[in-house]
Amino acid sequence: MSIIGMRMSKVAPRKRFSEKKNKMELDQRQKHNKTLKFSLNALMIFFSIAWAAIEFFWRLPFTFGDVRGIYWFFYYFEKLSTPLATLAFVMTLLLVVIALVMRATKRDQYSSVAKNAGALFLTSLIIGIATFKPIQPAETLHLDALEIHGRLYYLTAYSTLDTNYALYRCDLIGIFCKQVYRSDDFMPRSFYAKLVHYPDTDELAVEVKNEGEIYRYKLP
Repeated sequence: MSIIGMRMSKVAPRKRFSEKKNKMELDQRQKHNKTLKFSLNALMIFFSIAWAAIEFFWRLPFTFGDVRGIYWFFYYFEKLSTPLATLAFVMTLLLVVIALVMRATKRDQYSSVAKNAGALFLTSLIIGIATFKPIQPAETLHLDALEIHGRLYYLTAYSTLDTNYALYRCDLIGIFCKQVYRSDDFMPRSFYAKLVHYPDTDELAVEVKNEGEIYRYKLP
């Protein structure tokens, strides 16, 4: 055997070993990427289910005075619900377009993008259904606050086509609160309302512009 032949016979196994090693590394990376994408999709769906559960079983009962809750958490929770569902839906449409383009150009990755779009769509659907307002998007506005006898009292307006006013009694730092009053519907919508304390009777009044005093709460 010539010297060149001997060298080639030594190089060939090394080349095959290197190719096999590269293929194994590529397979491992692809497997890792699939696991990561699956985990992210599962996390999005879990997040949307948790969001919907908080909405149905805690925030809604809180807004109707059935349970105690964290006032500012629910306040911003409601504010973020519609933008979050809208963002997820827009991203879903974008991924669907990308998947269709990739499929038309016969790229292998389109199925992975389509799966991500499906997970995003499910996320937006769950959050959207949980926060859907049948008439129009409702507004939640914090109107007033007073500290009396070591407690904070918040006045909030919940408004769709009409307005309900809610009075919350909270701890000293205003975190954990319980609704103690919710008004009937007021038309037209008005966010000009305030809390007034009457020390002589130790009562807290809810006063609305053009309506006057609508409720008095006897302080404990």
